[in-house]
Amino acid sequence: MRKRKTYVEISWKIVFSSFILLLSWMLSASLARGETWVSGKAVTSDGKLATSGVVALEKGELHNNAFLVGGEIKPDGTFKIPLPSGGPWGLHVYSEKYFYFPHQIQVRENVNNEVPVIFLVDNKPEDNPRISNIAFKKITEKVIRISARVDDPDGNLGPQMLAIDKKRYKAYRMIHEKGDLKDKKANFPSGIYMSPFIPVVLEEENLRDWLFVVADHQCNTSSILNAKNQSIFRQPISSTEQLRCEIPGIWKSNFEKVYRFVPQSPGIYKGEEFEGGIIIDRIVQKKDRVTIDFRFEGKKGTATLSLICKDNSVIMKGTYTLPERTGEWVFEKMKN
Repeated sequence: MRKRKTYVEISWKIVFSSFILLLSWMLSASLARGETWVSGKAVTSDGKLATSGVVALEKGELHNNAFLVGGEIKPDGTFKIPLPSGGPWGLHVYSEKYFYFPHQIQVRENVNNEVPVIFLVDNKPEDNPRISNIAFKKITEKVIRISARVDDPDGNLGPQMLAIDKKRYKAYRMIHEKGDLKDKKANFPSGIYMSPFIPVVLEEENLRDWLFVVADHQCNTSSILNAKNQSIFRQPISSTEQLRCEIPGIWKSNFEKVYRFVPQSPGIYKGEEFEGGIIIDRIVQKKDRVTIDFRFEGKKGTATLSLICKDNSVIMKGTYTLPERTGEWVFEKMKN
């Protein structure tokens, strides 16, 4: 009898151990499936780091306004936001005193997807939209709705009136109290904008966890406020990154466009332009001479540039040629 009891005890130990191993494996697999992120560092075109701002992502194609996910830019200029799935997402990044940054991204699952962000300086803030009178209304014990006043001096508001729950990484698009516009490219009216019904308990909320931003059709960005109607703006800080004298990296052109160049083979690179009409087919470097083959509006063009490296700047400068058109093309490196 004693031997049988010992055998039973051992059998139960084996079963219990197997169960624990299976549970650990299932938990690890679940965590692995949730480790899909988008991250970046917000560099400004005047050579600084944006230390405040918000990020919002829409599921699918850029500018479809299906906003689901959001977060904030940290004081070190970085952001990192979990996503529920991979595939196409529209990324929007906002910081006060800069034009907002939109970009279509293809998210790979179970990895950190790093996206370079370059903010262009807004030298005409007087035409920026404004948000005010943010208010939270309790609908039921576990449901709230948010309202805010939105105004725009030059009357070209876009569809991006956003409430960001940075604690839960959620983003909500707000619509006018009289209803939404079918044509999202039309100019939206000033007035009171309302969030959808949001399933949270009002008494348990820290109102500083909620951030609000508005943008217009010209990429002008409002001040970014928390739910206490306070600005979250922090002064940008100087970037300490030492730029390497090489082609790979993030560049800004004299046409206020942003590019990423990456190696393809020794001396040969490929590139992409963010939010622009230029398609870069090939970049070739021979010592300090760089040639670019590109297409613009269906026409093939070439550029011959010189790579010029100084103590605190890396630039490429030269001329481009298109059918019946030529001009100067200058790139300034912003990030390795």
